[in-house]
Amino acid sequence: MLKILNCFKNTYDPDTMPEADWLSGISSGEFDFSGLKSQIDPCSESGLELTLRAADENRAAVSLTGLTFGPAASDKTLRTLYALGFDECVRIDGRPDPFYPEQTAKVIAGFCGDSEDYDLIVLGAQSQDGNNRKTPYLLAEYLGMPFVQNVTEYSLTEEGRIRITREVAEGICEETRDLPLVISVGDVPETLLRVPALLQRKDASGREIKVVPFAPDTGADIPAIEVEKIEYVDQSRAGEMITGEGPEEIAKVIYERFIQGQK
Repeated sequence: MLKILNCFKNTYDPDTMPEADWLSGISSGEFDFSGLKSQIDPCSESGLELTLRAADENRAAVSLTGLTFGPAASDKTLRTLYALGFDECVRIDGRPDPFYPEQTAKVIAGFCGDSEDYDLIVLGAQSQDGNNRKTPYLLAEYLGMPFVQNVTEYSLTEEGRIRITREVAEGICEETRDLPLVISVGDVPETLLRVPALLQRKDASGREIKVVPFAPDTGADIPAIEVEKIEYVDQSRAGEMITGEGPEEIAKVIYERFIQGQK
């Protein structure tokens, strides 16, 4: 049986934070994201859906494990994965430094070392907070496994290999690779995570989520990083609302001010 580990990340969308909260954080040096809605990172979501599609072809021959970091609030997403057919869901109880991917990769590698060997490890290429694109590379290096990036689709062969479609500089590349392997997935179009039915959610409600303590001391020295300056960038666009009694009057205003006036 092929064992697949799919690592994913729940993030907060900083674009939804009110301007007043940004300004307050700039003055204090600390930002409170607790009021923002947590969501699966887009690249992670694509990876999860691609894994489910690959498993659909021969579900009995594949074992799926979902892994994420975070507090107990992340359990909601893990239960969704149970409802969608994942065999095991694991939460590492803590958050690594998003700006230091070495720590993230070391913790995941430590988990893999303490667990049974995985034939395939799937990760999102990057996340909205760290946005460094390094974690999959580092994880493959720490585990001593081959790595393939920019995967847009994959399937499993009867011979226990993986058929990959990925983006390269020249276009699209299709290849078949041996396992074990680490792959990274970007934000692939039309790969929104499927929604489980109510009965599937009910069946998964009692499944146990394995909680692993967060061990930040993994041999990866974290450099002392100090924030020197934070500035709010106004990204609003200059504009003007043109009003009138009807389309003809609005068109007349546009013509007189922006067309005739330029002549």
